[in-house]
Amino acid sequence: MRRRVDIQSFAEQTFDLIIIGGGITGAGILHEAARRGYKCLLLEKGDFASGTSSKSGKQIHGGIRYLKQGQFKLVKESLRERNYLLEKYPQLVKPLQFLFPFTKSKLIFSAYMAVYQFLSRDNRLPKYRFIGSEETCKIFPYLNSEKLKGSFIYYDAVTDDARLCNEVIDDAQKLGKAFAVNYCEVVSLKDEEGGISRLTAHDNLENCQRQFRAKYVINAAGIWTNEVLNRLTSKQTNFTAPSKGVHIVVAKKRFPTETAIIVSSGAGEGRMLYVFPWEYESVIVGTTDTEYFNSIDKVKFEDADVEYLIQALQSFAPSLNLSRSDVLFTYSGLRPLMKSNRSSTVRSREYSIWWEGESVLNIAGGKLTSFHSMANASIDELAKKIKPLESHNNSNSFLPSPLEAKQFPVKFSETILEKFPAKAREVFAIAEENTANITLLHPDFEVTLAELIYYIRNTQCYHLDDLLTRRLSLTYVLNGAADKNQIIQKVAEIMKEECGWSDQEFKNEIASYNKVLAEGLG
Repeated sequence: MRRRVDIQSFAEQTFDLIIIGGGITGAGILHEAARRGYKCLLLEKGDFASGTSSKSGKQIHGGIRYLKQGQFKLVKESLRERNYLLEKYPQLVKPLQFLFPFTKSKLIFSAYMAVYQFLSRDNRLPKYRFIGSEETCKIFPYLNSEKLKGSFIYYDAVTDDARLCNEVIDDAQKLGKAFAVNYCEVVSLKDEEGGISRLTAHDNLENCQRQFRAKYVINAAGIWTNEVLNRLTSKQTNFTAPSKGVHIVVAKKRFPTETAIIVSSGAGEGRMLYVFPWEYESVIVGTTDTEYFNSIDKVKFEDADVEYLIQALQSFAPSLNLSRSDVLFTYSGLRPLMKSNRSSTVRSREYSIWWEGESVLNIAGGKLTSFHSMANASIDELAKKIKPLESHNNSNSFLPSPLEAKQFPVKFSETILEKFPAKAREVFAIAEENTANITLLHPDFEVTLAELIYYIRNTQCYHLDDLLTRRLSLTYVLNGAADKNQIIQKVAEIMKEECGWSDQEFKNEIASYNKVLAEGLG
């Protein structure tokens, strides 16, 4: 399987900075470094966002539950970043109404809501408000109203985490001095003369060794921070203490809601869960939070994790009679928490930045919402050692003219302009190649063939899993599709043509992807 980027040319250059890790933290650092004028390269051992950054709660929020822990600074920063992302990526970060029912005195909840609103300092989202039990039941008539006192309605945001990560990487590369390569795993670092570091990496696509040079390295590998640092320094380190979070996906018709809902776990430990409407008429339910000590490369959920979430839904909305058979997909991810001197894990999403030697900067911890702040802090630290020659604040992307959009059916044009506001011209060009590309992949899913081809050509898609899981997010709902096999076959045929697969690669890709779907059911 051949590269869709000129990786050999990268091996012939010396970069100001090489970033290890293609999750949302690394993506944010790449973008911020390029914006400030650094020549930078990002290396990711798997697909972009294939770790924690495609297995999050898919929410952009301040973390109202952290107020109970007194983490006001964390909440304030997260709310500031939420507001930034709502403005920066409106096509991917969208406001979402939350319903927060409660059965105890509303006094303490009122205090949390008031503080949350105050820390936000953003008037673009509606203010929180209290509603009584009767109005609560009108919004969601299926809940168990016994002991219900009322609800608060407030607003945060939801996103597609993997697509956001890929969008940030793409935006960085369009600035002109940033490059990103997936399926390229760093295995060692060696210092050379003149303050240059030489990184050796294994190309997991072409099964060969590659070497890259840079003045500095940032380890942004998330839950792999320890592993990467051990490879770079030959020291045994143990800074992270990952926590496992499991989510389930059900069809919206089985949990009919247009608003996100805060749900008590029902297990007596006081944990609050959430249910929120997502893409393709689905609903995501999450999340568990358990200490994790097993392999970080293959995180599996247990039956008990799924039952925990199902029981919470049953307790909250018994009339819906939800069961394990309603689960379309289950995904598990690890939170990259930092170790504490006081306990084995830190129940905080704060992050740490530190130097290991003169040339390796590490960043670990944090959360999806705060990736931009983390990137700024990382590059601020880097700038103490190396100043960029020039800044690059403007992307070379531009909007298509009204005439370009009008030559296509209105619905297709509107969809592409909404999903790809700065890249619509490229998608329209694909539609011009063949009028069949404006058609939907399947009547049940608002995804056109032009979008599939755009992602394959422009975002380093090499596998069905890359495209169907992390570019289109169809994996979460395909188990519920009657035409599942036909859809997979059709997508595979398009990828075979675009990627030049052999007949055997075609068969292998379908088999591998069907295994992904099966693992999501347990």
